[in-house]
Amino acid sequence: MHTAPAFRILCPGDARELMALRHRALQECPDYFGTPTATELAKTAGHYQRQLLGYQRSGKALLLGCWQGQRLAGMAGIKRRAWQGNTCGLIYSMYLDPALRGQGHGKTLLMRARQEILNRWQLQRCLMNVEVTNQTALRLYQDCGFEITGKEQHAFWINGIAHDVYVLEAGG
Repeated sequence: MHTAPAFRILCPGDARELMALRHRALQECPDYFGTPTATELAKTAGHYQRQLLGYQRSGKALLLGCWQGQRLAGMAGIKRRAWQGNTCGLIYSMYLDPALRGQGHGKTLLMRARQEILNRWQLQRCLMNVEVTNQTALRLYQDCGFEITGKEQHAFWINGIAHDVYVLEAGG
């Protein structure tokens, strides 16, 4: 029997767990993080430790973790972003381990990320991008109040293949 996951902001000491989570995600889908698999796999725990330390120091971004016991099972990045002449929150790199999907944990992770944006930066408006082929994630985001407001053709390229994304907004 699984206990309900816990949610907390990742700190530099979580770098190894973050690296392991990203590697598991890449095994599931090599395109999850918008960079080539080889680039992602070359990143060390030291890289993630420096990233998390930079986030901690700047106060402009963070990663929210979803923990199943001592194991990092999901994440959602948040940051401030200039968009169409305004500042809004951006939720990015959202991922949840397949074993926790379909139980409401993805929705909880997303809603906690939105709440963190509101609490930290008093920003109501949030953006997300989702690859147009990821219909499961798109449905989740729409169920959480996000609406498609645009489409970016060739938003990123991996191994010579262009990927299109929907731009989603909520709270604006």
